[in-house]
Amino acid sequence: MFGLLLLLIASVLAGSATNAQCLLNNEYTALSNIYTQLGGLGWTNNMGWSTTINNGCPCHAITGYTDTHGLQCGVEALGQQTNRVTEVLLRNNNLVGSFPDISGLSELVDLDMRGNSITCVNCGAYALPTSLGTCAKLTSVNVARNKLNGVLPESIGALPLTYLDVNNNLITAMQSSMTGWANLETLDVSYNALTALPNAMSTLTALTTLDISDNAITALPAGFSGMKALQYFTASNNKLTSLPADLDAMTGLIHIRADSNRITALPDNLANLGNLQFLDVGDNLISDLSTVHFPPQLMRIDVDDNQIKDLPEGLLLTDLTVLNVSNNALSAIPAMRMPALAELDAHDNQINAVAETLLASTAQLTLLDLSQNDLTTLPSISHNTQLSVLKLHQNKLTTVPDISSCPVTWLDISRNKIGTIPEGVWQDTKLLELDVSYNPLATLPDEIGELTQLKTLRASSCKISKISENIIAMQSLETLDVSKNYLEKMPTGLSLATSLKSLDLSYNNLAQFDISNIKSLRSLETLIMDGNPFGDKGLPALSDAAWIDTYSCRSCHIADTFEKVFDRMPHWLHNIDLAFNQITGEIPSMVLYSISSGNIESLDLSDNYLHGWVPEEFNLPEADRPAVSLSGNRFFCPIPSWATWTGASNDDCLAVSVSSVRANGRATVQSPAELHFSGSNFVASDRYTCAFKRTTGTSQVDPTPATVSDSYLVKCPTPIVELGETISPGEFTVTLEYDGKPLAMPHELSIVDACASFNNDCGGCVKNPSCMYCASSGSCVAEGLTPNMVCKKGFVNTCPHHTSEGELILHWAWMLLLLLILILLLVCLVSLCVIRFRPRGKPKKGKAFVETFGGTERESLLINENADVLYGELE
Repeated sequence: MFGLLLLLIASVLAGSATNAQCLLNNEYTALSNIYTQLGGLGWTNNMGWSTTINNGCPCHAITGYTDTHGLQCGVEALGQQTNRVTEVLLRNNNLVGSFPDISGLSELVDLDMRGNSITCVNCGAYALPTSLGTCAKLTSVNVARNKLNGVLPESIGALPLTYLDVNNNLITAMQSSMTGWANLETLDVSYNALTALPNAMSTLTALTTLDISDNAITALPAGFSGMKALQYFTASNNKLTSLPADLDAMTGLIHIRADSNRITALPDNLANLGNLQFLDVGDNLISDLSTVHFPPQLMRIDVDDNQIKDLPEGLLLTDLTVLNVSNNALSAIPAMRMPALAELDAHDNQINAVAETLLASTAQLTLLDLSQNDLTTLPSISHNTQLSVLKLHQNKLTTVPDISSCPVTWLDISRNKIGTIPEGVWQDTKLLELDVSYNPLATLPDEIGELTQLKTLRASSCKISKISENIIAMQSLETLDVSKNYLEKMPTGLSLATSLKSLDLSYNNLAQFDISNIKSLRSLETLIMDGNPFGDKGLPALSDAAWIDTYSCRSCHIADTFEKVFDRMPHWLHNIDLAFNQITGEIPSMVLYSISSGNIESLDLSDNYLHGWVPEEFNLPEADRPAVSLSGNRFFCPIPSWATWTGASNDDCLAVSVSSVRANGRATVQSPAELHFSGSNFVASDRYTCAFKRTTGTSQVDPTPATVSDSYLVKCPTPIVELGETISPGEFTVTLEYDGKPLAMPHELSIVDACASFNNDCGGCVKNPSCMYCASSGSCVAEGLTPNMVCKKGFVNTCPHHTSEGELILHWAWMLLLLLILILLLVCLVSLCVIRFRPRGKPKKGKAFVETFGGTERESLLINENADVLYGELE
């Protein structure tokens, strides 16, 4: 336990008797400096450093004890315990501050403070205190991954170090003297700001591991080859233009990494390095290897990312297992003898031919990458009986390679010119991953469905309009990519692919989506449907598909509110991509909750028509931010500064303006006026409100809801008194708000009492017809009316008033009586008409005369024999 790990800081400062019994005062002082100057209270683990121990010596309890966050006490001297500090181990412990004076630790052997935030602001131009040189027994120092800035002090060169690691700091130069480093075995100065190395490096005859990578060193020092014991040399990512010409003198070298420099040539005499096994000079400027003699025992060569045009023909490397010549200017792979070769990577060249003898002699080959070349044919690989990975994408192949004799599990023939796949070509193979994308294939052979171990099938950007059910229904299939084809319907049998984890149907012609095909795929994690013309109605309803993790429907012609779109999406997604649609409205609350709770890892809503304020849920600490893009939407201006990380910009925002406010009617406390906000860029939403605030006083007035008429006009009523509430007249400011935030500057408004200017002699009578009732009592009784609602003498009832229940009954009784009278009058009128115009006798058949009312003559009228004559007389 760390509670056993020493230190009584209080007793150090007090110089108590415990010091005399245990550690020397100067050692207590040094340890106190470490604790106080490097923020001991904030350490990840400070147990034992701030605990008061009253009895005995804390070192006695932990003699010989070591730990990553403590000390080791108990150095043997003449057979007696001397209780001196020999190790300080505080790595990755949140030490923050300037490097303290620890010169009092004269017996210190091992100092490990890596992975903290230590500076040396009190060290002048040095990265470490010069007093460190007084720790004369120090053999191991590790202060890597701190914030040390400056030059290493000369005093450190006198220490008898065997191990020094200062990587990942800001060290600008090393000390010139290294007299004490005769036994130094490991030196790591990588990831600093060095531009050169001292000539004294040649004296490090015991050094076996040197790492100077990720600096700005332009040349190695003179006498560099004097480090005869060096075995592992790493100089990656510097500015070296060459390696020492006498590099062959360093015969102990096993591992050389000098990639990502500016080296133009390799030394010719590498063959003398009899122990060299690993050589990496990738990402340089090497163009010629014809004069280089490689040691035959090399096991790995990386010369990728250079300018090499030819490889030495007949090169014999009996132990070579990995050869990486990718991204060069090779036009061919010549015949070479590499019987142990397991991996050949020659991608991204201009290779149009591969020596068949090379492939025939590499029976141990497991990986062959010839992608991104100019191959039209591939030599036979029948001898490569161990080959498991074959990458041939982006060539000019027109036929499928025969892999029947190889245990190939990963075959990539994408981006070629293969028009058909012969039947039986993959019969009895053990393919796990197959990529035939970007070939002019109209169909896929049914036999792919017989590849019972196939987990990944990619057939993107072909000309496929239909996929066989035998292929889709494979039980082993986990990834299916048939994007950028001509599919118009969901593949039949998809519901049987129960192991499917990723499905990409993007950029086809799917307008509808069979939900049943997806709801049975309980292993599905990723669903990509970009670029299909689903629109609003075709978008699948997958809100219950909680097992889906990633959902993408970019450019799906969706033109609806986000709320409605989200109702059709899986609700517990970690990755959402709905960019390049016409989605309107606000971001749903469940999505915002997932953002603030850390459930969403990526969200792309760019180039839609979302509006409103950028939600506060996006105001997150940098460490908690997911990958988000809200660019190209119509969020209200101005965009807050904290929201710029989302991509929302003032260049795209919607500037809502209010040019004028007009009251349509008189705003009173008894009846509302309708306020008209004229402006521009109003969007359809129910989140607008009008906020009213008194210019004096503190009483609150509830906001009123606003209605958007069009993009130029918003309307809202002024507040009025409601039963049980009060509002007094006065001066107000009114502000149009959206989600409680103002969209424009406030406007002044007067709300008056319409009854205040009338005679109040009758106890506050209100006679204005616009006053519905008395603001004080809520009834008309106190408004110049008697309790039975009759106007008092001398007053005219011009004020509408509340009606009692009795009055309502009497009112409807009178209305019913008037209705009965009207009905009786109507009945009488109808009866009189019937009597006046009834027939005077029974009519006969034949000719008849009908009397013309109001005339003096009779007119004859020929009627049908079977018709009756009404209102006429027969002759």
